[in-house]
Amino acid sequence: MRKSWKLGGVAALVLVVGGAGMAVMASKGDGPKKPGDDPQKPALEFVASEVIKPTLTTMPATIEFSGPLVAPGTVVVKSKSNGTLLSLAVGEGSRVKAGQALGQVDLEELRYRIAERGASVEAMRAQMD
Repeated sequence: MRKSWKLGGVAALVLVVGGAGMAVMASKGDGPKKPGDDPQKPALEFVASEVIKPTLTTMPATIEFSGPLVAPGTVVVKSKSNGTLLSLAVGEGSRVKAGQALGQVDLEELRYRIAERGASVEAMRAQMD
């Protein structure tokens, strides 16, 4: 119950202070202005030394900036199998077509795994017989 009295007191104090501020502004003549009340302000005046005639110039050929530069049409290329890259047929940033060979991967490790799995299958077949 005490909190609600304090809250009400604070709200009343804000209203009183706001009203007093409005009364002071109105007595000084700083109150809200109507559109027709403001006299015309003089136009801006410049000294001849402050005015510069525009000239046509060219933009610099290079622009310096920091941060990564990424083209909007880039993709990440991953191999379906692990292995050592033996050769790379295209350079970084080159345009490629779907199905184009990008490089050659050494598949010796993959062949080893296939042979190992084949041996496991043969061993299981021998156990079943």
